[in-house]
Amino acid sequence: MRVILNVSGIPLRPEPPIEKGYGIERRYFTLKGQEIRPDQFRQNERYIVKLSLKDHLKRQARLLVVDPLPAGLEIENAAIGGAANTEGFAFLGELFSPENSEARDDRFVAALDYTPNDRRPALTLAYVVRAVTPGTYTHPAAIIEDMYAPENFGRTGFGEAEIAPFTNAARP
Repeated sequence: MRVILNVSGIPLRPEPPIEKGYGIERRYFTLKGQEIRPDQFRQNERYIVKLSLKDHLKRQARLLVVDPLPAGLEIENAAIGGAANTEGFAFLGELFSPENSEARDDRFVAALDYTPNDRRPALTLAYVVRAVTPGTYTHPAAIIEDMYAPENFGRTGFGEAEIAPFTNAARP
């Protein structure tokens, strides 16, 4: 007799960050370069999302980076781009140019051909979002994985994002 058991569900608590060969860190900045926390978003403001990737394996790989957005944020510009397009954003440092990047409705996706000893910049990606809808939202984890060896991956922790409503301080 053969039995196959499938189990699915939603974790009771947010999953912690994990690094199994690769790591990923997500940070938010104002357009002037000031770092902010995900609970400091303000409606109608734009922010830069900086994804710093870590390679613990030091080997050639085809990497996929997926950064799901919390509800309330929308991607404004698919990617800031390589070093040539970071004028005014020197605080980001030199950025890695992915082979492909997509700004979907609910996530940023980038595919990278990575060789650890080539002369390209550090594994850093960036894109711009706009805080659109006020509220408190679940913030999904960003993920990096080797497309041909998915057991090698990393993810950020899950969390919350908060967008404060727009206030016009100039009004009487």
